[in-house]
Amino acid sequence: MTTPATTTTRTPSSTLPRSSARRTALATAALALAAAGVLVVPQHSGAVTAEPRLEVSTSPTRSGALPLAGASLWGLVYVTVSGVAGPAQVAFRVDDTGRTRTPLRTDSAAPFDLVGSTSGAGEPARPLDAASLGTGVHVLTADVRLGTGQLSVLVARFSVGRGPVVSLVHSAGRDRAGAVAVADDVVRGPLYAFLAAAPGQSVRRVRFFVDDPHRGRTPARVEGSAPWDLGGTSTDTRFAEPVDTAALGQGVHTLTAEVTGGAGTVVTSTSFTVSGPTPSDAWSWRTATPVPERVTEAQGVALGDSVYVFGSFDSRKTCCVPSPRTYRYSVSSGTWRALAPMPDMGTPTGTLRGGVTHAGVATDGRRIWLAGGYTSDSAGTGQVFGTDRVWQYDTVTGTWSEPSWRLPTKVAAGQLAYVGGVLHYFGGHTYQQRVDTAAHWALDLSDPAAGWQPRAPMPQAVNHFGYGVIGGRIYAVGGQTGFDDTAHVMGTLQVYDPATDSWEVRGSTPLPTPRSHIVSATFVMDGRLVVAGGERADVHELVPTAEVSAYDPVTRRWSSLPPLPAGRLSGVAGPVDGSRWVYAGGRSTSTYLATAR
Repeated sequence: MTTPATTTTRTPSSTLPRSSARRTALATAALALAAAGVLVVPQHSGAVTAEPRLEVSTSPTRSGALPLAGASLWGLVYVTVSGVAGPAQVAFRVDDTGRTRTPLRTDSAAPFDLVGSTSGAGEPARPLDAASLGTGVHVLTADVRLGTGQLSVLVARFSVGRGPVVSLVHSAGRDRAGAVAVADDVVRGPLYAFLAAAPGQSVRRVRFFVDDPHRGRTPARVEGSAPWDLGGTSTDTRFAEPVDTAALGQGVHTLTAEVTGGAGTVVTSTSFTVSGPTPSDAWSWRTATPVPERVTEAQGVALGDSVYVFGSFDSRKTCCVPSPRTYRYSVSSGTWRALAPMPDMGTPTGTLRGGVTHAGVATDGRRIWLAGGYTSDSAGTGQVFGTDRVWQYDTVTGTWSEPSWRLPTKVAAGQLAYVGGVLHYFGGHTYQQRVDTAAHWALDLSDPAAGWQPRAPMPQAVNHFGYGVIGGRIYAVGGQTGFDDTAHVMGTLQVYDPATDSWEVRGSTPLPTPRSHIVSATFVMDGRLVVAGGERADVHELVPTAEVSAYDPVTRRWSSLPPLPAGRLSGVAGPVDGSRWVYAGGRSTSTYLATAR
């Protein structure tokens, strides 16, 4: 792309079309284009309009805009960020998910256009020649910082190829209203997916493929006229027929469209996730068998009917010495059992100073890995703020081992995630100095000899945060910046997509109550990200909360769930046997069991 990097500051124009006038103009244009056999995506409606979004249009007035994510572009197009409420600054990056270069463009006033806008009524957008990017797949990111300081990072993966300008979208209902991008979305219930063409684009045929990105099998559907519905069109063409997502099954799926038009044939492909039924928000609590000792700053996971707790600050010593002791709680037996203690965690050989706190923890369903963290000093009377060590616990053999692939540097208070055979370590703080870091590394377990490789850093450096994996994406939430008397709790929701090696910040939907110390008390249950308890005060006051919050990626909204019986922070929590979940420890010996009603 030849457009130079620029920064512009403009006085917002009073001549920008009002939303009502724009909707009227779009509706009129949509009717005319529908009569000509071209389907136009309606603008977002309802709560979605409050969220900034990346869109593309074939008009300098930005009319008939389509979601950029999952789109195929050719010719002159107009890329913009819409839905920004109030003063803001927007920085655009093309194919720079690692944020290593100066933004291509930074705008400090609306309209926020990738190539800028011209003066005059409506401030028409300047065009981008899509061919200048080169054919193939590209990623555009936009950092949107509001005047309030709220940050959103938008990410759109799209393709460039000679053919019509189109996008894969879906709607909540059969009338196709309020359509949004299929790309990386999470759906529940019937799927109303269709191909949308920009105004003036000629589309003659669409062949849809589901879970067949290389198009090696018979198409799921072939459409020879608009509207281009994946599930087919009702006899009343105003309505689409649904795709039964239950037949597809829960999990990640791909949708590919081979689109033939007057300008040629293009292929656009994207992924989406099918979630389960709407989960229940009602459950009852009971107190279960307590943990054998007080657990603080431990790490752990839930597997099967059990919760594993590794390490903690040693309750048998003065603060703060990591403990090597580990335990497993079985819901079926209702008992805790001691497991093999953690091995030497980085102190000189022979000192037997095992144990760790503030480690990242992940599992593939059998093996559990811990990486980084605070280890014991050689005297066993204090802690060392960071390590590069990685440890593996085998839940079948009940044994510990140390892989040869240490982290690239000594870190702690970050997270370790397992996604599709790859381990990711991200965030936390640096060794001893305890400076927040956004660094992110990945290790492919099919080729561990290749070692840890750098990946896109987190947009917001945080420590003591939680995470979960939904639909192959990492959802990192909350945490804090700084430590002790300089700590500031956060509510930021950051989402990482391995397919594009990019982070998105959902600034419009942060954790309702910012909190930290939720490292092992954040988990996925019934397709939602659940955050249980945590520290909700700044300056290290250690104020625990009993709040339980759940983020639904289908609605992109948080909801409040029944609170813990008491305020807790730094405990271990997770789902067991499908319908129940456990919260253990949290600066206590308590074990709480929640059962859905």
